[in-house]
Amino acid sequence: MRIIRYIAFLLCLNGMVFTTSCSPANNHDTKSETLVASSQALRDRVKEFEAIFDSDDIGETMNFIPPKTYEALKKGITATDEEMKNSVNREWKKALETISVESFTFELDENSIQTSSIGRAYTTLPLTMVMGINSDPTKLIKATSTTVALVDAGVWYIVRLDEPSLVGLFKKSYPDLSTIAIAPATQEIVTRKAVQ
Repeated sequence: MRIIRYIAFLLCLNGMVFTTSCSPANNHDTKSETLVASSQALRDRVKEFEAIFDSDDIGETMNFIPPKTYEALKKGITATDEEMKNSVNREWKKALETISVESFTFELDENSIQTSSIGRAYTTLPLTMVMGINSDPTKLIKATSTTVALVDAGVWYIVRLDEPSLVGLFKKSYPDLSTIAIAPATQEIVTRKAVQ
């Protein structure tokens, strides 16, 4: 697997790591507090991700890919993590010559956190991203995809899934989440007026 495949994967699956001090609960009241706290952790980390996404160091997102998916992705790659991070940054800068990220919005429903067959907390977060087309300022690209948030070893991760091959890699990495329904990603060109 070449570095460029890693870069393509990373730019499509911008993952976020969300640490949380919440632990599994045994009673209803504590469980409710845990879920609310976990939801708040997700919201807080979305803001942190936005800061990374807006920076010149988009390669930092490689630290946020769920560990099992990351290990599967790295098979066959001989580059170091730092080399991959630098490659991601270079490719991102090239992408920004063609498009500009105008907005991205995650839909978080704190009541949607569920538990997998092995007790893993997870939820889905629909994502809408709007990108400007540098060559035609009157038009935008509106893309939607499904993001899965999951807990691995007490840490929240979020992984955006917008291609069938990436969905397959993720589900193979986390078989307890293999039955999650992932809506097909969409992408359309719209006028700027249509989204304002």
